[in-house]
Amino acid sequence: MAVVIPKTIYNFNENSSTTIRDYSQNNEQGTGTNLTIQASTRNGYECAFNGTSSRLENTTYTYLSSVSGLTITMGIKLGAATGTDYIFNIAGIVDCIWDGTTLTGRLTTTSGTYSTTNDITAISTGTYYDITLRFNSSTNRWRMFVDETSQTSVATVGSTPVLSPDLDIGWDGSGNYGLFDLNEFKIIAETSSNEQLQAFINEQNGVKITTSKLHGYSVGDIIGSNINTDYSAYAIVTFVESTTIFRIQPLTDEIGSSSVFQRCGHLWDTTRQWIFIMDDTPQICFYNGVSKSSEVLSASKKVYCLNTDGIIKNSSTKTANYTVLDTDQRIYVDSSGGAFTITLESSPATDRELEIIDSVGSCGTNAVTVAGNGNNINGATPQNMNANYDSWHIVFNGTQWNLK
Repeated sequence: MAVVIPKTIYNFNENSSTTIRDYSQNNEQGTGTNLTIQASTRNGYECAFNGTSSRLENTTYTYLSSVSGLTITMGIKLGAATGTDYIFNIAGIVDCIWDGTTLTGRLTTTSGTYSTTNDITAISTGTYYDITLRFNSSTNRWRMFVDETSQTSVATVGSTPVLSPDLDIGWDGSGNYGLFDLNEFKIIAETSSNEQLQAFINEQNGVKITTSKLHGYSVGDIIGSNINTDYSAYAIVTFVESTTIFRIQPLTDEIGSSSVFQRCGHLWDTTRQWIFIMDDTPQICFYNGVSKSSEVLSASKKVYCLNTDGIIKNSSTKTANYTVLDTDQRIYVDSSGGAFTITLESSPATDRELEIIDSVGSCGTNAVTVAGNGNNINGATPQNMNANYDSWHIVFNGTQWNLK
């Protein structure tokens, strides 16, 4: 069975009530207003919506404009509704409301609005339920599941309108709110199978992993197995229960009981976005700025490599104005098309080293200006590279750059 990859995963385990992190690799962060994050009786943490002013907003859901199916799952504990409580609203096209007795999921197509309810399973307040709303575009049926029990489905006519990139949880985007606790909320841009829905329910907040070794992972870490092969596998750490137990949301197939993971990035924390790769060259390479599985082995992220010849630095060629990044190690300049400026980083680390090399012998005709960006270079700024094949190796001593 192929892994179903949610487009959005909220499960609140980063313990922030204002920046609501998305645990999918799409990194669709939400904005929280008047939310309360607290330990959950279900698993991990939950987000409490107060029914009067709490809401979670996101306006970047462009991928929902064209889908072959739609599945929305949530672990939710409903409160006593005083009228019509809005659980979520996606662009006015898909929403879910609660009136204290009945939970209703509504889908609007080009031909009308269709509703499915908990007409088989009674729902009580103060109890966690796993609710799924699923639209199957191949059969045009709109269905609700309550704890895996399928409620009456409804046949729809017409196509789903293009969805504007707008999601609201806890209110309707206007003046109606909802009173409930939410442990997790997932959007999947396809029709999930019953088996897959069961897996989501059984593995709340992700698949539980127990290891005999201390894992050292943090919530939001991207971990990979076989990451330098043709069958790389990736997952995101969604909850850390202890030093030997954590939970993951798979991002790819090929994850099994024998998988050995290594951390290869982080969704949000830039200080954890690095990875070491050892290949058959042999060499060991250090990558920085890694945040998603699709860019783990990107050459642009490579900073240093160590092989039998020693350290190999990353390099790039510049032919126009450029501001140096803290990951740049060697910059070749080619000013044959005209003079330009290399601007150094504004806050370099002490002992930071950088090479700037005229690789084509053009600086004698068109000088390349090196601007210190607030720091001197050998006592002055800017300085000019004005000799053919000029080569600079500069080091920041904590106060200024020095030519080495």
